[in-house]
Amino acid sequence: MKIIKYIEQIAHSRLKETNLSITIGVFDGLHIGHKRLIESTINCARINNTKSAMLTFTNHPLQILAPAYSPPPLLNDNEKIDLLRDFGLDFLIMIPFNKQLSNQTPEKFINNFLLKQMNIKCVIAGYDFRFGKDAKGDLFLLRKLASHYGFQVKVVDPVSLYGRIVSSTEIRELLLDGKIPLANQMLAREYSITGIVEKGCGRGKSLGFPTANLRMRDNKLLPKCGVYLARVNMNDKEMFGMLNIGKKPTFNSQSLTIEIHIFNFNNFIYGQSLKISFICRLRSEKKFKSPEELKSQLIKDKEKSLSIINRYNFSGK
Repeated sequence: MKIIKYIEQIAHSRLKETNLSITIGVFDGLHIGHKRLIESTINCARINNTKSAMLTFTNHPLQILAPAYSPPPLLNDNEKIDLLRDFGLDFLIMIPFNKQLSNQTPEKFINNFLLKQMNIKCVIAGYDFRFGKDAKGDLFLLRKLASHYGFQVKVVDPVSLYGRIVSSTEIRELLLDGKIPLANQMLAREYSITGIVEKGCGRGKSLGFPTANLRMRDNKLLPKCGVYLARVNMNDKEMFGMLNIGKKPTFNSQSLTIEIHIFNFNNFIYGQSLKISFICRLRSEKKFKSPEELKSQLIKDKEKSLSIINRYNFSGK
């Protein structure tokens, strides 16, 4: 997969000399609906003897258009690239969305930006595809422009799961509601965050549950506050643990913290990078009457976690 990261690189990438079947969008999360779009793009390229391509962005368009309403991402750029390598696309055009792009009318976006810089033979679009200034371009206009300029349009229907249309917005809402298993099903993988281990106040250790305090490495979405069963990956070693997202109400803390107790592990790991993958939410965060009552609950949480791991035959490396 050849990766193009800047608009200026497009002109030097020989895309004008390459017949392309292309899909366009933000693709945040790369969920099962996105997977169907990508598979359709690759299939279209094979049938029409073209190369397959994706045009996506390093930032959500709302960061430029309406920053206050821009949602936290489900993937960072490196994660998106790593996942896309497994799909088999020929080209990934992953560029910053900027004011210049946002001000192009739908017609200019297709003609001036796409057709003049790339040799597009087919556009594979989702059922809700919009493009151009103020998102005025829709599928009707896309088909009209396709007829005028001589390229094909293939529209991919939405993917539903348990009566819900799979979308990045739906997945965010599920994560913010603590509904991890359904969000994971829509993603076709466990939702994850990455953090650097920092020194904490040591309360967990005094309770018999030492924790690694995490500083997020990016601004990805955090699921709802509470206690979670999670998978931990450190230097390709996989373990399990209980993750807490919250403000430690038992100790009257005011700041949000992310900390994980890794089962059967008590090594010195300050400064290490941990990937935390969410399996399920165990309970809400609550204020306990005493540290002893909290410890009693943590013992129950661990028992429940180990039961879930055994019941569903999860494995760690």
